[in-house]
Amino acid sequence: MLQQPETVFRSPLHKRGEFHFTSEVLMAKEIILEPSRTLGEFRLLPGLTLPESTAEQISLQTRMVNRPGSGKAFMINIPLVSAAMQSVSGVKMGIELARQGGVAFIFASQTSEQQAQMVAKVKSHKAGFVEPSTIPPDMNLSELSNRRSTLGFSTFPVVDENNILIGLITKNDFEVSVHGSLQARERMIPR
Repeated sequence: MLQQPETVFRSPLHKRGEFHFTSEVLMAKEIILEPSRTLGEFRLLPGLTLPESTAEQISLQTRMVNRPGSGKAFMINIPLVSAAMQSVSGVKMGIELARQGGVAFIFASQTSEQQAQMVAKVKSHKAGFVEPSTIPPDMNLSELSNRRSTLGFSTFPVVDENNILIGLITKNDFEVSVHGSLQARERMIPR
């Protein structure tokens, strides 16, 4: 690895001191000294919006990072990212931001395996599509209640040994305290 001399960066925005970078730290190729802006600094004045400024002509795409060597950038569709904090960036936030075109950063205060599980959950989410969890007709309804709690589903297709639909059973078709010992075929809605 090439040894780079220590570089001192003095920013007029940071009056307190200097930033020292050595070859051990990945250095930015460009440091932008402009202050960041908040939404409160921008005002839309009535009558100044041009008639050709329609929603179809406005793009919120934002460059997230440049791809090294290719000259291409990784773009996100909305200029929103979540903080890499445990109280902010979870699986639900990752899914919702991805649906809108943004990015969620996972937090590092967990094991690598947990981070990989979070990423897998977000990437495997299919909006509007759920892989059905089928049950056999002889499943005990108390067992079905446990499965319902675990999976979060309220409706289950009942299928025979050839995986052919023979009925549906929903959370409204049985009460565990009353019907817990019965089988699914006794309370399902037949096809």
